[in-house]
Amino acid sequence: MNLIDNTLNAVNKITLRGSGVAPVKVSFTSPASSQIASGSAVSISVNVSATDATPRGNVRFTVDGKVAGQVTLSSGNASLTVASLTSGTHQVVAAYGGDPQHAPATASRTLTVQ
Repeated sequence: MNLIDNTLNAVNKITLRGSGVAPVKVSFTSPASSQIASGSAVSISVNVSATDATPRGNVRFTVDGKVAGQVTLSSGNASLTVASLTSGTHQVVAAYGGDPQHAPATASRTLTVQ
């Protein structure tokens, strides 16, 4: 956006850039392997990080498009235990909702239950 002030015959141009929020990165920290044993509960954990302050807020976890739970970040980390998944592949998405200083972000991972 450009603003031009031409009062008193002076021209001052101001250019504003950016959205006012810092980007973040969502990274899965567990499970360590994408191969999961059939019949076992799975702890899914993510870290939400930024180059400035630690992000705050919530992470919503979905498995195969269905909400599995929402967890409040603690020091940038969120974990959710999901009951036994059926055999096959499952798409897990962790969606960070953002806060006043940080933009929303998502990460996805495929888990295979055998």
